[in-house]
Amino acid sequence: NVPYCALINTMTTRHSEVISCQSWRFVLCGVAGFLVSVGLPWLVKVLGQGDQAAGYQLGVGVLCAVAVIMFLCCFFWVRERIPLALMGKFTLREHLSGLRHNDQMLLVLVMSFLLINVFNLRGGGYMYFITYVLQGSTGFASLFFTMVTVASILGAIIVSPLSRKFDTVRLYYITNLILALLAVIMWFIPTGPHFQTLWL
Repeated sequence: NVPYCALINTMTTRHSEVISCQSWRFVLCGVAGFLVSVGLPWLVKVLGQGDQAAGYQLGVGVLCAVAVIMFLCCFFWVRERIPLALMGKFTLREHLSGLRHNDQMLLVLVMSFLLINVFNLRGGGYMYFITYVLQGSTGFASLFFTMVTVASILGAIIVSPLSRKFDTVRLYYITNLILALLAVIMWFIPTGPHFQTLWL
């Protein structure tokens, strides 16, 4: 994911263009997520032939094969314009030593680790809630994740205009604080049968 995110910053040095390109990247990632949310339950049904476990194994296998092909296309279609020889030779030990002294990179690593874990735990929580509390079908799970994906796409679209009006770092902090506050509030929402529909 690091070279994938860094690619845009080497395509242009204009801050507004970087923000715009990143917005497009997230929108298209949202579209891909939408296709997965809608397509996986369909693959489970078609490939599993009634066996849901086998359907998920085969369906995820198909999506992984598509992902590998896309990663390879990205790898082979990107042309490196700066030869690695200009950077000199560094050992892995020197790289790790440099990383230990780079406080900004360490913050990025910690934040990335936390964000990915939050994303995965939340997704697992959604699946558990839909499957075991609401007794929802795979179609219902697909609908739910589709709504989440559409919200992500809308969020990516509004980032560019917001970043023109507000400082991007401050905007990032405020957005994450609001999300953290909402997550804490969710803990106190009642889980009785009458509240489940309201919560969704």
